[in-house]
Amino acid sequence: FVARRIGYGLGQKDFDAPNALRVMLGEADEAAAPASYDVETNVEVECTVDDMSPEAFQPLMDGLFAAGARDVFVATGLMKKSRPGHRISALAPEAKAAAVAAALMAGSTTLGVRLRDVTKWMLPREIATVRTSAGEVRVKAATLPDGRKKWKPEHDDVLRLARERGEDYLSLRQRLERDAAARMGD
Repeated sequence: FVARRIGYGLGQKDFDAPNALRVMLGEADEAAAPASYDVETNVEVECTVDDMSPEAFQPLMDGLFAAGARDVFVATGLMKKSRPGHRISALAPEAKAAAVAAALMAGSTTLGVRLRDVTKWMLPREIATVRTSAGEVRVKAATLPDGRKKWKPEHDDVLRLARERGEDYLSLRQRLERDAAARMGD
């Protein structure tokens, strides 16, 4: 946190402890992220809706990704008048924020969106292709700050192989995770 302005105020009542307030206005210091993380700044484009059919969420998410969103998140909650609703949040690079906001307003029932800058800390990652008992699978490997690695097979590859082989997704995924662990050195 880098303080840009600091203000003080003193109350008029006497207490055992000082009746004082200090307020700081500033910005998060991106340099404060440990060197073991990749840091990325995005704009979070968000809205809440309480009048949208669940079938509309998948086309909305597809539209947000097509407009340039890097990530899309939908959470349920209770809104005004005790109506069940959803919070829709999309992360986008600053250059794509306007297009993502337009896609969110066009593809949902919202009448407005909120935008805020966010900083994302990410583990460094790489994608490797690994030969498994079911075929080649892309594996996303991330390096933890202590140097250990964690990985998982890419969902799209597991789904494709499950369909091609006529196997159930969960069993195949478990097998591919074991195969990947053996080949990745765990």
